[in-house]
Amino acid sequence: MIIDWALTPLVEQLGRLVRTTPSSNRRQLLASDFQTQALNTLKEVIDPSIPQLRANYFKLQYDANDNPILVAVKSTAKPTRQSFRTGTAEGDAVMDMLAGAETVFCRDTAVDAPPGFDASRVRDYKTFISATAFDGIEPDGMLTVDAPKSGTLTGADKGLVRLVAALVAISESIRDRKKEVSM
Repeated sequence: MIIDWALTPLVEQLGRLVRTTPSSNRRQLLASDFQTQALNTLKEVIDPSIPQLRANYFKLQYDANDNPILVAVKSTAKPTRQSFRTGTAEGDAVMDMLAGAETVFCRDTAVDAPPGFDASRVRDYKTFISATAFDGIEPDGMLTVDAPKSGTLTGADKGLVRLVAALVAISESIRDRKKEVSM
């Protein structure tokens, strides 16, 4: 069962992260290990037989002018993926997705690409799922899974990607020592 062999180890790793001293270097290491474990788990649960299936994590950061930018920080592929900035159709669409804590599934980039998708840019994937890494308060980034063959990802994979993205966001909130905000 998926919960036993895939999700339980992730939640246990999250528990170790929570119980580690906030100022500890071990907390940073555990958070990085959690991201790696989460991305690898997605590949295994979705379908390890899909050739060149990739999972990526982009962290929401801000440039010197306080403009949001998504920076590639972890990937099951080498090299890590590009970054997304505001001011482009693609970057603005991704930032809108984050603002709405949305998840996007694209079965075939040639047929049903989402708004803002830059079809002129050469990519080595034809299908993808992008989920906002949302900790319940604010977005921390975006988790994506993609594959080179259209149709290898399905709508059924979308919920799993969204769940793992939330776990990654929670781990990042713990690592970054984010505090409760009044609403």
